Amino acid sequence: MATRSLLHATVILRLQPPDARGLTVSGEPTYKTPSPSTTDGRDACGYRVTKKEPRPPMSLLKLLGWADTEPRPDRLATTIQARLTNLAPTRAEFVAAFAGLLVRVAYVDRSVSEAERAVLGPLLAANAGLPLAEAETVIEIVTHQATTLEGISYASLTRAFNAIATADEKARLIDCLFAVATAEGSISLVEDEEVRAVARALLLSHQQLITVRSRYKDQLEVIQAARQARGA
Repeated sequence: MATRSLLHATVILRLQPPDARGLTVSGEPTYKTPSPSTTDGRDACGYRVTKKEPRPPMSLLKLLGWADTEPRPDRLATTIQARLTNLAPTRAEFVAAFAGLLVRVAYVDRSVSEAERAVLGPLLAANAGLPLAEAETVIEIVTHQATTLEGISYASLTRAFNAIATADEKARLIDCLFAVATAEGSISLVEDEEVRAVARALLLSHQQLITVRSRYKDQLEVIQAARQARGA
């Protein structure tokens, strides 16, 4: 009888929760020895405490093995220069950034319409000093890259354009972006916001943006809708 009571008491003691020191009543530590992937530390009583380090999320591109395929502006410029061998490297970067940002606005709705394609080449030719045929070639390269799995790093293009373009060239680009957005007859709210985002990234002031935007106010969908509402 005494032996059974002693065994019962031992079981109860071992089932007790750990006390404040991290020990069971039996005196055994409750913390496991840290694995190599954890950070070691000790509590106030000197016992080991294991704290797992959070793992950074893995991008889908990296998971699929495509992490190194994200195009950079110099890669796009290199592709363009390979087709237009008369372009100097710096000029190729300017053309790549200008064309890439034009296509950014055209493709904001995930498609480039025929009306938009019709204005992209002439706009690039007039503002990048290219013959129309060469400008059309550049637009073909950039549009293909923007609409395929490879995609375009627009943030990198904007940084590149910021580094090589003058204030006047930046303003002309914004004008061209509104012209692209107008190609289908009106500028949607999404297109308007996309042009604003580019202007902010190019460090243009609000007044500079409004000055250019005012030339296209009649094509803004919000203005057209307001006029229709007043006339109804």
